[in-house]
Amino acid sequence: MDFGTLKNKFTQILIESHIKGDQKGKKLYKQFLKIIKENETLRSNFIVYKNIENKVSKSEIEANEYLKENLSLLEKYRDVRGKKIKSIFESNNQLLLLLKKHGYKLNEKPSELHESLHKLTTSQKDVSNINELHESFEKVKSWLLTPKKTETDVDVKKPVDANKFLNIVVEKYNKKYSDLSEQDKKILKVILSENENEKKSLLEELSKDVINIINESLTNYTNLELKVKLLETKDVIRDMSYNKDTFKENLLKIYELKNNLS
Repeated sequence: MDFGTLKNKFTQILIESHIKGDQKGKKLYKQFLKIIKENETLRSNFIVYKNIENKVSKSEIEANEYLKENLSLLEKYRDVRGKKIKSIFESNNQLLLLLKKHGYKLNEKPSELHESLHKLTTSQKDVSNINELHESFEKVKSWLLTPKKTETDVDVKKPVDANKFLNIVVEKYNKKYSDLSEQDKKILKVILSENENEKKSLLEELSKDVINIINESLTNYTNLELKVKLLETKDVIRDMSYNKDTFKENLLKIYELKNNLS
C-alpha cells in the first residue's frame, strides 16, 4: 500500500475521533506520528509527499525539476540491501500492521497522485516499466502545475487587530447604533465593562460556539488538509482560558473566527 493513502487514513481516523469525542483515534494518531519521527524512511516520505501535495509550480520546467529533486530524496530507500535503513515497502507495512492491530481496515482506493508517487518511489526502472513510470511522472507533474482548490477561503489562523475592530464598531455606533448586530453590541458592552465574570463567561460562550461550528464543519468538508487546520484551531481555542491582559485580543480572535466559519 502507498504511503499517501496510509497517511490520509490515519488523518481521517483522527478527525473521526474528534467528531465522536473518543480517545482511541487520537492515541493511534500519536503512535503514527511517533513512528514517523523514529523511522527515517517514513519521515522522508512524509516530507516528500507533503511537498508534492501542496506545491504549485509556475512552469513545466519548474515542476519537472522540483519533482526530480523530491524523488531523489527517496532514491536510497528503494533498494536497502546492505544498509541500516528500512525500505519504503517495509516501512509502509509497519503502518499497515499498526492499523490492523487497532482494528482498522484499509479499504480506501489510492488517489491517482498517490498511486503515481508510489510507483515512482518504489519501482526499479527497466525496459518493462519505462512507459508506465513515464506516465506516472507526467501525472505527478500535471498535479504540480494545477492550482489547488479549497472548499473554503476561510483562513482559520487569520490574525485580528483588536483596536481596528473596536474602531470600526465605534464608528458604526456613532453613525447609527442600529447598524450594529446584537452580537456586536454584546461584544462591545462586555469589552467596555469592568465585570470580570461577564468577560470570562462571554469568552467561554464564544469558544463553545466556535468549537461546535468546527465539529459540524469536520463532518461536511472532505479536504483533509483543511480538517487538520480546523482541528489545530479547535485545540488552540479549547486551551484558551481567561486572562485579563489578553482578553480583548483573544475574544476578538474567536469572534472573527466564528463570523468567518459561520
